[in-house]
Amino acid sequence: MQTAEVLEQIREISDPRARVIWERMGMPTERYLGAGLTKLKHLSRKVGRNHELALSLWDTEIHDARLLAAMIEEPKKVTKEQIEQQADDGQGFLFFDLSDKYCTELIAKTTYVPDFIQAWTDHPHEYLERSTYILLNEWAKRKKPVEDTFFLPYLDKIEAEIQHEKNWVKEGMIYALMGIGSRNPQLNARAIEVCEQVGPLMVNYGDTSCVTPDPLKVLKSDKVQAKLSS
Repeated sequence: MQTAEVLEQIREISDPRARVIWERMGMPTERYLGAGLTKLKHLSRKVGRNHELALSLWDTEIHDARLLAAMIEEPKKVTKEQIEQQADDGQGFLFFDLSDKYCTELIAKTTYVPDFIQAWTDHPHEYLERSTYILLNEWAKRKKPVEDTFFLPYLDKIEAEIQHEKNWVKEGMIYALMGIGSRNPQLNARAIEVCEQVGPLMVNYGDTSCVTPDPLKVLKSDKVQAKLSS
């Protein structure tokens, strides 16, 4: 499948109402067609993994095309230099949904996860600093053979900084809290302690119906506790 054909299919599944929601959140829409993530996921299955097509779609600079590129990329063919170039110090991401998908669909499936967790900690660009915590969440959930000592300093950092962090970094920290705290009983206890120490959290979602996740409720839930005790 050629790039032009894929772009036409992206346009066909796009919804102008999605652009309206973006505008309510104060996000730019000049490079956003309005394709939903679920429909893009279906399209990615149709297109299949294709490294060269992923590179071509990324080069269009269209947000939706870059989302699809992350979904169809072949992680084993991706170099650390490609990731650095495409991220472009955060300029490669129009909105955090792309940086998130780039982390979960691509970086998390490579051997570079710890490199970018470290490289993007305290990064001045909001979406790359957020990406540190999205990757931490992914790594914790994937049950990689990683010692608790890797995660504990990040829980300390979240405890010290989350209430004063940039909006989308704060949300990323919330996801990391839930992911790390669902990994094992010891990390669960520490993550719960962090939640209780920092108190209620609020993410600004603009003029939308989105609600801030409650990490304390999730970490104390019967579902998580049952999983940890099994």
